[in-house]
Amino acid sequence: MHQHPLEQQLQHLGRLRLQRQELQAQEEELTVALRSQMSEHGTKVVRSEQFEAMLIEQERLTIDPAKFKKAVTSGQFLRCVTVGVTAAREFMGEAGLRGISTIARTIQLRVSARAEAHRPASQPAREANHID
Repeated sequence: MHQHPLEQQLQHLGRLRLQRQELQAQEEELTVALRSQMSEHGTKVVRSEQFEAMLIEQERLTIDPAKFKKAVTSGQFLRCVTVGVTAAREFMGEAGLRGISTIARTIQLRVSARAEAHRPASQPAREANHID
């Protein structure tokens, strides 16, 4: 049975994404282990043949919005503020929020493993414009 080129590309993409997930999990595990071991031994830098790892300390500011609003002008505050869509939706609802928003649309590709390996040809397609 000959696969359509889009099916072949999808198979390849799906396999690559699974491999990436596995690699990311391994990377995170090794990162946590190395960071922990370096911290335990008071080691700031480790060098191998090709790589160098450094323990660095970073800081992140969390600004109290109410205090910040009191400390600056209204215009300055509005230039700095970002509105969280999820929280705003709770207060205004979807329709109200859309009425005051700029909407940007993007096209994305969602790829997921199929529950069954292959659907019988006699079973109708779930979506229009598909290749199966």
